[in-house]
Amino acid sequence: MRMMMEEEPPPIVRIDRQSSIENEPRTLGIRQMRFARDEALYVINTRNYEDAVRIFTEGLEPVVSVTRTEWKECNLHG
Repeated sequence: MRMMMEEEPPPIVRIDRQSSIENEPRTLGIRQMRFARDEALYVINTRNYEDAVRIFTEGLEPVVSVTRTEWKECNLHG
């Protein structure tokens, strides 16, 4: 008769997860929003249209957009 040996349970693996909120940009508080609004109004009231657009868009980078169909095709082929 064979004696059954108990297998050792697998070691517990700790998964360190980071909340997705940590990767999100920080939001502004109410005072910061009021300050930003007041500054934007100042720019609009004291600059011409071209200067205001340049100030508000300075440093922005284009966003690449992928449609749902294109995304599915990428996942199927890659």
